[in-house]
Amino acid sequence: MNVTVFLSSRDGKNPIYKDTSEKLGRLLAQSGHTLVYGGSKEGCMGMVSDSVIQNKGQVIAVYPAGVLPLEPPRQNASKLYLTNDMAERKRKLIDLGEAFVILAGGFGTLEESFQLLTEMSINQTRVRPVIFVGQKFYQPLFDLLRLQLKEGMISKEVIDAISLVDSAEETIELLGDLKLEQVV
Repeated sequence: MNVTVFLSSRDGKNPIYKDTSEKLGRLLAQSGHTLVYGGSKEGCMGMVSDSVIQNKGQVIAVYPAGVLPLEPPRQNASKLYLTNDMAERKRKLIDLGEAFVILAGGFGTLEESFQLLTEMSINQTRVRPVIFVGQKFYQPLFDLLRLQLKEGMISKEVIDAISLVDSAEETIELLGDLKLEQVV
């Protein structure tokens, strides 16, 4: 299955972010899933893709050519898509994903996640599983989502597709329960 992972191109202050990225990459490869991600070799993005490659897995990198000169693209990916800009990159990441994993990240990670959730809620893209990893990191967001649901501001169907777990191992367990065919 193609698993699109949204995550940071930074390392973050807590070593757990890189550790989780490495573990997720290893487990995705060992489980036969294909990593789809934003294409950078830097930070947590680099860690997850390095780990997939080191464990003989498949990596689809989607990189905005010329937009991020300080973050070189993953040239040794199984497949490298070069896009014209960040919007095209995000579209490709969403289109290729059969399930989505959201690791710790900043504005870009949140923007990609909310674009996906918004598209799912307005039927612009089909509802697919979305797994946020890091209970401590994402609990405040989930508190807000619960409030939004309670107040009738967001779709229950989309909320039902979202999970919050605390580890790469739990993520792989959830992915293993899905019966989806790989599109690429």
